[in-house]
Amino acid sequence: MKLLKIKHYNIKTMATKYKVDKDKCIACGVCISTCPEGLDWDEDGKSKVINSEEVEKGGGETLCPYEAIVKVEVEE
Repeated sequence: MKLLKIKHYNIKTMATKYKVDKDKCIACGVCISTCPEGLDWDEDGKSKVINSEEVEKGGGETLCPYEAIVKVEVEE
């Protein structure tokens, strides 16, 4: 009997997430007022992402006029 070697591949899926670049955020609140389901105020007085799916539906990176919302790919 001949044994076959089976290769196992670890397939990683990537998910799109959003984060706020705190260096670019000026705390104007435009993103939060436009997409309150996706962003909220953080303890530092700047915005934070609370739901990336809602941020995507709301316009993603275009929600911030100062380009402080950035898209990142993360492994799931």
